[in-house]
Amino acid sequence: MKKQISLLSREDLLHSLEDSYAVLKSVVESPKEIVIFALDCNYKYLVFNMNHCQTMKKIWGVTIELNSNMLDYIKSDNDREKAKNNFDRTLKGESFVIEEEYGDVDLNRRFYENNYNPIYDDNGIVIGLTIFLTDITERKRLEFERNRLIEKLQENLDKVKLLSGMLPVCGHCKKIRDDRGYWNRIEDYIRQNSEAEFTHSICPECLKEQHPKTYERLKKEGKI
Repeated sequence: MKKQISLLSREDLLHSLEDSYAVLKSVVESPKEIVIFALDCNYKYLVFNMNHCQTMKKIWGVTIELNSNMLDYIKSDNDREKAKNNFDRTLKGESFVIEEEYGDVDLNRRFYENNYNPIYDDNGIVIGLTIFLTDITERKRLEFERNRLIEKLQENLDKVKLLSGMLPVCGHCKKIRDDRGYWNRIEDYIRQNSEAEFTHSICPECLKEQHPKTYERLKKEGKI
């Protein structure tokens, strides 16, 4: 009878462990866009979600396994050293959030917002770390495009400012003197200091003076 009670208790314990594992797995897998993994003090995997598994395959071309050293999967020396430094900071009890770039440049390099937190035992001793990663590559791309547009607008604004104010113009030949003291044709000056291009024509007054017959013909045709 005692053996039967012991056996039932053992079965109950196994069921309890299975239920706890199922709940833990569900919690880890529930965030659909967040990468989650945990390491022990030797940088070995304790747990990871499917997102992390897929991410490591995408950026490093590797298939990860539990109890393996994560640093062994990172092919870039700089990225490996960067990751190790962050792990060591966390294993010393520090929690922090940082934006980082990881991945094989020939495969898929991505930007991530990484949230590092230590894991403590019941005695308050650090026994590992957890990392939550969010892929922010698209956000960084939009930020880059925004900054590029701002720089372009600022550049254009500077050109507008350059062409504003008092310009020294020759009263005879109409050349403009630049800030270095050189005299330039007005077309050359504007072309050098803006994005404007020129196409030459002739105004009605000059046409009348230089080509009076053409002027009269075009006037009769209603074109001027």
